[in-house]
Order: sequence, then C-alpha cells, then structure tokens
Amino acid sequence: MILKKVLDWFSENSVFLIIFSLAFALRVYSIDTVPGGFYTDEVISGYEASSILQTGRDSNGVFMPLYFKASGDYREQIHIYSIVPFVALFGNTILSVRLATVLFAMISILFTYLFIKNMFSKNAAIFTAIILSFMPWHFIQGRFGVHIIVGIAFLSAGIYFFLRSLKDKKLFPLSMAIFSLSFYTYGTFRFFSFIIPLSLIFLHRKKFLGSPELKKGIIIFLLLILPFVFYYIFNAENAFKRSGDTIIFNPELLPYEIGYADYKTFSVVGNSSLYASVFMKNYLTYLSPFRLFFSGDENLRHMVKGFGEILLSSLPLILAGLFVISRNFNWTSKFLIFWLLIFSIPGSLTFDGIPHYPRAINGAILFSIIAGLGAEYFFNKSKINFADQTYKLAFHKYSPESVNFLANSKSLRVPNPLTAKSFSGFSTLFWFAKLAAKWKTI
Repeated sequence: MILKKVLDWFSENSVFLIIFSLAFALRVYSIDTVPGGFYTDEVISGYEASSILQTGRDSNGVFMPLYFKASGDYREQIHIYSIVPFVALFGNTILSVRLATVLFAMISILFTYLFIKNMFSKNAAIFTAIILSFMPWHFIQGRFGVHIIVGIAFLSAGIYFFLRSLKDKKLFPLSMAIFSLSFYTYGTFRFFSFIIPLSLIFLHRKKFLGSPELKKGIIIFLLLILPFVFYYIFNAENAFKRSGDTIIFNPELLPYEIGYADYKTFSVVGNSSLYASVFMKNYLTYLSPFRLFFSGDENLRHMVKGFGEILLSSLPLILAGLFVISRNFNWTSKFLIFWLLIFSIPGSLTFDGIPHYPRAINGAILFSIIAGLGAEYFFNKSKINFADQTYKLAFHKYSPESVNFLANSKSLRVPNPLTAKSFSGFSTLFWFAKLAAKWKTI
C-alpha cells in the first residue's frame, strides 16, 4: 500500500521531479570550485562543524552550543550542525561545507512546489519550480556554504504544512514547530517566523479561532523559541552584536554611513525623520527594477556581472502574475500582496551594502510564485498543451538567458579568498580569521 502511494506520487509529479533533478545538478556541478575561493564565513562554519564532529564542542570549548561564538558574531547553529554529517562523509573540504547549503536549497524548491500546488494548482507549482530553479537570487545563495538560504527551507516547509492543516488541523502544531526553527537559521527570519504564520492565521482565523490545535501550535512555537529568548536575555551584548553593527538605529554608525557632516555630535533626539527617510530609501532600493533585473547586489559574492537577482525573461511573467493577484482578491492574493510589502523590511532596517539581497532571500520564493502565476495565466490563454508550454518555458524562454547566466556564474568569486582546498589543520588560520575582517590570499 505504501509502495503504491509512493509510486503514484512519483508518477503524478514526474514533471516536477525532472525539474528538481535539473536544479540539483545545476547546484552541485563544480561546487567545490564555483564560487572560486573559500569565503571566511564558509571556513569558519566548516571548522566549527569539524570541531563538533571530533569533540562535541565548538572552537571555544563550549559543548553543543546554542549559538557559535566563532569569530565573535555568534552564528546560528542549524547550518553549522547540518555540515557535520557531510564533514564525516567527505572530510574537511569545501565540498562538505557547500553540500549542506545545496540540501537546504533543494528543500526550499521542493516545499515551494508542494505549497503552491496546494494553494493554487499543479501547473502554477511546476512553473514556479522552473523559475525558482533558474533564478540567480536562489542559485547563487544555494551554492555558497553560508546560512542565508537555510531560512527559506523552513519557511516554505512551514507554509506547506500550514496549508495542509486547513484540511487536517492536527498538522497545525507541526507547521508552527517548523516556523519556530527558522529562528535558528538567519537573522532576518526572526521577523518572518512571526509575521508569516501570524498573517496566515489571521486570514484563516474563523477556522482556527478557539480550536485546541491553535493553542497547541502557539504553545509549541513559544516553547521552541524559549532557548533563543533566554539566550538573548542573558547574552544581550554578544547576541545583538552583529545586528547592532548594521542596524540603521545605531546612533554611532548611521550618521557616519550617510555622510553626516559632524557625525560625532549626532543625536538621536530630533532625527526620527532621518531614520524614516533612510528606511524608505532602502526599502525602495530593494524594489528597484534596475536592481532586481539588471545589476543586482553590488557585493561580489552576491552577483554575477551583467545579471540581476531575477532573470529578465521573468519580467513579463511577473507583470502578468501581479495582474492575476490584483484581479482575484481572495485570501491567497491578500497573502502574496502582504508578503510583497514586507519581504524587504529586515534588509531595509540595515545600512550595510544596500541593497543586500541575501537579507531579502525570501523574495526569491515570492517572485518565483508571482512569475509562476503569470506563466500559468499565459498558458491558460494559449492553445498550447501543458507539456509544450512547460518545454517552451524551460528550454526556449529560460534556456538562452539561463545558459548565459550559468556560463558567467563561473566568474563568481569571493574577495580575498582562502585558496586552500580544505580547512583541516587550519586552526591558526581560523584564529586569524577571528581577528581579521577577511582571509588573505595564500
């Protein structure tokens, strides 16, 4: 019986499985050499994972830490712990560090497909999967051995199980548990872990209000984030160090960053309008069509020269998708519009390299969904059958630009990288990385 269900699922989702396999192949091909070099964050995460594997303690001697002090920035742990089995299998190599990232990238594609299939239709889900698989925004972050993409894996899985809970309320606590785990992935997801499930519950409040599953889900959510809360209460100075160094509300750094004439005399009092204007400028920058479709992020680690975060061929699909959303103002449209309004808020509250698109990585899923709805709209308007339409989208419309992008992605490099192939025996270099801002080329 179980085997039959599995075979039926594979048969029903065969088109997606082909896309999924292609997406996986694109993300693992030459992953140890592209991006070129070995970035500081990658080697530190790998070193910590190796230390956990060998001793059960981090580089500072803390047993199974909730947060890794690492180079002083107190890193979220899910990504580092996920590297451990790969280090056990492949040793202290670049491959080990980056395969963990690929895993979460693929999980995000899988659950995005599943929740769009549940929320809209199978066709929309397949088109969304195609677009997300080729999207530079997702592709680049899915190859670097850093924790940025981990959050959207939990976010997409949380949304999927929430949608399943609309038919089976017993799954609601599971969805809340998954949402809570994204607290331990990447800083910006502390915002989305709250706001996304809260918005979904609000849109379906009539179904859940007063139900025991709602109470169980909230209790589970709160219990799972308690370690995070306690850690931040008792380690506030260390825990908020990274966010404090980049947030726009820092009165010591913001005036300097914006070129305030006499930043040493800058006062927060009377400058609330300045903070608001900086936030709005950042917010609009993230939404810039030029940035999204042409230039992307200026950081060399986050972009391929000549390409934006989203392939230009997606633009007409996104416009069509926005038309579909605005035309059908049901709960799904309200949810996507709300998501569109908030996807860049955490990134807009910082001033470090704006636009810093990795801080808005959830937007990769959002824009893929909107484009997927646009592709489905064109499909419904055309007389081409679904198989031909899918082939046309994946291999005619996306292939020329995506092949060009993939060819150029070989130029991806990290500035001043560690060029060694492994991090075994690099304890002295690791400690150097804790003192320096970046690796020196060896």
